[in-house]
Amino acid sequence: MERDDRDKVPGGMDPALVMAEGLLLREPLFGPGDYAGKGPAGLLAEPLFRQALWLASPQFYRALEKLGFDWERLDAGKRLSLKKYMNRACFRPTPFGAFASFAVTGWGTGGGRGAARETWLHLLPSRELELAALRLSPPGEGELLALNPALYRAGKGYRYVFSEVRGDGALKFWLNALDAGPAHRLLFRWLGRGPLPLGELAGRLSGELGCDLAEALGWLRFLLGEQVLLGAADPGLLRGEEAAVPGLPGWGELAGFFGRFEPGALGLPERGAALEKVLPGSLRRGDGAYDYALLERTGGRGPSGPGCRERLLEAVGALRALGLPGGIRPLEEFVREFKKRYDRGKVPLLEALDPDQGIGYDVPPRAGGDDFLLAGLVFPDTPGAGVPPAWTAAHRLLFRLWRQAPGRSAFGPLCLSREDILELEGQAGAEGRGLLPASLGVLFREADGGLLWLERCGGPSAVALAGRFSVCSDAVYGLCREVARLEEAANPGVVFAEVAQLSGGHIDNINRRRQVYDRVIPVNVFPRAGGRGVLLPSDLLLSVQGEELVLESAALGMRVVPRLPTAYNYRHNELALFRLLCDLQYPQPLGDLALDLERFFPGEDFYPRVEYRGVVLAAAKWRLAKGELEQLRAAPRSLGRLHLFRERRGLPALVATGFGDRQLVFDLSRDEEAWFFLEQLAGKEGMLIEEVPGGRPAVAQYLGFLVRRDAAVLPLPRVPAVPAGVQRRFLPGSEWLFVKLFCTPRVADELLAGVVAPFIRENRGVIRRWFFIRYAEGGYHIRLRLMGEPAALAALLPALHGRLRRWAGGRMVKAVQGDVYDRELERYGAGQIGLAEACFEAESVWVLEQLAGRGSGAAVPVELAVLALVWLMSEAMLGERAGDFFRAMGARFLAEYREPKALKRSLDEKFRGMRPAMEGLLAGEALRVYAGKAAVRRVLSCCLELYGATGGWAERKRLALVADLVHMLVNRLFRSSQLDYELAVYYLLGKYERSPAGRLR
Repeated sequence: MERDDRDKVPGGMDPALVMAEGLLLREPLFGPGDYAGKGPAGLLAEPLFRQALWLASPQFYRALEKLGFDWERLDAGKRLSLKKYMNRACFRPTPFGAFASFAVTGWGTGGGRGAARETWLHLLPSRELELAALRLSPPGEGELLALNPALYRAGKGYRYVFSEVRGDGALKFWLNALDAGPAHRLLFRWLGRGPLPLGELAGRLSGELGCDLAEALGWLRFLLGEQVLLGAADPGLLRGEEAAVPGLPGWGELAGFFGRFEPGALGLPERGAALEKVLPGSLRRGDGAYDYALLERTGGRGPSGPGCRERLLEAVGALRALGLPGGIRPLEEFVREFKKRYDRGKVPLLEALDPDQGIGYDVPPRAGGDDFLLAGLVFPDTPGAGVPPAWTAAHRLLFRLWRQAPGRSAFGPLCLSREDILELEGQAGAEGRGLLPASLGVLFREADGGLLWLERCGGPSAVALAGRFSVCSDAVYGLCREVARLEEAANPGVVFAEVAQLSGGHIDNINRRRQVYDRVIPVNVFPRAGGRGVLLPSDLLLSVQGEELVLESAALGMRVVPRLPTAYNYRHNELALFRLLCDLQYPQPLGDLALDLERFFPGEDFYPRVEYRGVVLAAAKWRLAKGELEQLRAAPRSLGRLHLFRERRGLPALVATGFGDRQLVFDLSRDEEAWFFLEQLAGKEGMLIEEVPGGRPAVAQYLGFLVRRDAAVLPLPRVPAVPAGVQRRFLPGSEWLFVKLFCTPRVADELLAGVVAPFIRENRGVIRRWFFIRYAEGGYHIRLRLMGEPAALAALLPALHGRLRRWAGGRMVKAVQGDVYDRELERYGAGQIGLAEACFEAESVWVLEQLAGRGSGAAVPVELAVLALVWLMSEAMLGERAGDFFRAMGARFLAEYREPKALKRSLDEKFRGMRPAMEGLLAGEALRVYAGKAAVRRVLSCCLELYGATGGWAERKRLALVADLVHMLVNRLFRSSQLDYELAVYYLLGKYERSPAGRLR
């Protein structure tokens, strides 16, 4: 599933990237001029500020109201809280209640500075209120019921995701179990075809099970309470501004309190009092918080700078050239464990995440290995891919511009040129870069001097920051839908599906939105069929293709890319299923567009601004140590001391501290704000300060929608038609007998040597071909495949059972199961599959010889034998390219470990210890003697014949075939930790090939 999206016009601009026409404009309620001009008392007198304050905290509003909103009467604590609210209302453009607004505008279009703009306050019932209201209304017989979308079969029963509210209002998730009794199976079969009314279900159950109707209704309501079933009464999160909760008595009286209002014409405290009068007593809250508010403005001036779009597109290209390879650590770990457990198999999503059946998410287990070959190797506790090199071309360029550029002032910006980016792009092929998603958001401002200030570039999609405003804005919804349409048009054969998940009452206020994508993946919500339908988690499959985790729909036969069009940080969610789906929004490996000098050069106390052709790629930032803060806040506090400190550290006047909702902006040239800054130092051990763009009368932050016109996600590979005469599937009773022998890894070697080997010898007259592999999916087991005449094979199964009964360790075989043999025609080729199976048999015979000789003074120890055979196989197929193959595969496996330095050192030590023995076997006459052994000769002959039959394949696919043959050999030989053994084999052979003894060959 690889693709190359690096073809670009030199100098940074990528012709495959385009900015959508619309922009989202985000502005604080007031501006820097109001902050300086009105002062705290003036802002406190502003009706719109008081309105925003009410929506943020009715309790705080009432406390101020009792003091007449008189600044002089407020104590220090209230003044400090108000200063923070006022700072937010004048500087922070992120919409929060009514402190900041959103609008849709265009590039250089929209209203001018003096153009009239309408302002609307959208008041929606909070999710907390809706959920409390729903609890007052028991499900009626007409309410539709559906199966919990996260219900799945597990062993002899069922499992499903259950949630309960934590003390902070967020949801906590559990995996509950359910038996597979007749009533459950019957109910699940009916609801498997779609939702049904409660009353109809109860009637059916009463007729089928012979119970009375009241008993059936009670049982169904019990299942609703246990969340085995979900009801349609909760409208969920994917909807517009409508406020009604269907079926709730008296909700019509409340509906008039919610909707779109003119801010100046609305008395919120009076409205709140009136609302509480009509609310049932159980719905009344002590804090008076019943609303989720959004402030919308119409129009608004777009960015006016010349060539703004083109400059931003070129800046994105520069960021790609500068970026370090990125990655999502839990996803990388999951891919590694998935390959260990399932290899290239396709596994149901819910099964793969099951903590008992599967591997879970974010908690990868480590399998124990054998004692030899891996002994002494230091594997990191937390493996992961995508580790950037210690020193890249971008490191070298940035260091040169920062530390070695002549004439640059100590605190001046690093100014990148087009030539610098061209230089980096010329080296990108060697170091590699990640991939960009199908769309991404570009958050920027205009600043003095014609600069564009790039504040954020990236995210899983362009609609991630905009989706939440679609709940009440047709204009924003239209923008988001257009981005979704462009994503789908550029990625044929791929389904983009929106994840619908409840995370908790307060959190879900920002998750509420209109459905942007045509399809939905419901997690713990009623599966409503909006757009073109629902993709249930039980329909989704996972597989690893290349190094990429791929999600697909079994019903559609198409690749699925999840989408979450909200600003919610899903990584705070406890549900692994939800986090994995959201992580799969990103391409793999992920391209990093966040330029942060601290990632390149950690440990500095100052990082300069980085500019590229009039675009600020990274703001300057300072880290203040504990000692510096103690000096600044030492009594008596002194502005003079602060300004001397600013001069020494190069701090500008306009700076920001904190992140997200806690960010505060200060103009340190104004005494009042400088004192406010010093107040914020209390109790802090350290502080990060960043410069912010200033000099403009209003804060205007724009969100651009950057879309790729080329395919960002490859569809599932086409399954070629099977040629006539080649059979893919073999059912039990056919010419292939497939038996699974379940046991523990430690018993497996004894089972192979003590049962399988003599069984094969005794029945060679019947068995025309055979092979085995070890497998962990569904429980550790040996997969034994035997080819022969169907009637003769049928008689072998009782013989195998008899040998198992007679074997001393037979009681340690947990189960024997037959299964269907599906040939891997795509991997090995339909025309070559017979030759591949001959290789499998030859490898299996060789492995049984190693197991028989282990511990009995074998002439060649197993750890050397596997190195010799892989050396001979690779040399036979690849010739002089074998050494490059060893090193490339070793580097690939090594890259799957985060912080692999200790592992690499231990591998080098392992090589030094094994080098004499390797030189004794892999050089000269000893290797020729080993290659002449019958089992070895047969492996080499089969591999060479198979490789020769693939002469028409692409070179990459032929190399993959060699790697597959080595992979399966290692799988057959070692009972666990096979990927670790593959790394050791490739690394040691790569080192040996470059040694004097290896070069002499």
